[in-house]
Amino acid sequence: MRICYFGDFDPDYIRTRVLLRGLRENNARIFLCNSQAGGKKRFIELFKKYRALGEEYDLMIVRTSDVSRWSLFLARLLTRKPIVWDAHYSLYDAWVFDKQFVSQGSFKAKYHWFLEWLACKVSDMVFLDTDKHVDYFVEIFKADRNKFIRVFVGADDTTFVPEESKGGDNDFIVNFWGKYIPLQGIQYIVRAAKILEEDSEIKFNILGRGQTYREIRELASNLNIKNINFIDGVPYEAIPKFIGEADVCLGLFGNTAKTQRVIANKVYETIAMAKPVISADT
Repeated sequence: MRICYFGDFDPDYIRTRVLLRGLRENNARIFLCNSQAGGKKRFIELFKKYRALGEEYDLMIVRTSDVSRWSLFLARLLTRKPIVWDAHYSLYDAWVFDKQFVSQGSFKAKYHWFLEWLACKVSDMVFLDTDKHVDYFVEIFKADRNKFIRVFVGADDTTFVPEESKGGDNDFIVNFWGKYIPLQGIQYIVRAAKILEEDSEIKFNILGRGQTYREIRELASNLNIKNINFIDGVPYEAIPKFIGEADVCLGLFGNTAKTQRVIANKVYETIAMAKPVISADT
């Protein structure tokens, strides 16, 4: 099968990498049509790349950026071939209810709802990462359930591979990494670490930065936490080493509705390395 993989996506994002590798390993021929240019330039660049490509393919998979769905609408204007939209999750849900960047009921919230409603309409098929996300799209965007296919996020098992136990160290290492978004519930990790502080052998490492970083650091300071090491972000390629150094890794603990609908990348990556993982029951 010949597939045009189209959009303003990040080609290094793990979901994209896993999907592309899986398609190629199943003998799909991939034509990449991607732009990460800023603003309107991305659409001009996508248009030019697509015109140069021609339509020698069987279907198009569209992967949009994490801030816009507009490249999907451009794709629909450019081709009459079947379009598979790799939605992954809802931007409307993420921006309005999870991260709360947009006020509920506002014009901007309604705008984001409309874009995802329309995106479901113009797509022939939609990939989502969990059955709960399928339920959400069907309920919130009144979409046809038959359009949806669950495609787990998975992990790159050429990068995340089991390692031998570190051994010889009395410390029990608990590792978490993330972008400090609300669904991760890092505040609960900090409070749990405080409860376990009396056991001097248990050490926590929290890697990353993001939306709630300042609040989390203030919480840790107010609790006078002694057993957490906060680490700034590292290259993605360094994450397997970080996992390998842990006795147990942590998943998601947020109390947002979105938390109940997702299985985090880090859960798949930890399992791929044959490490135990503790996560909320979602």
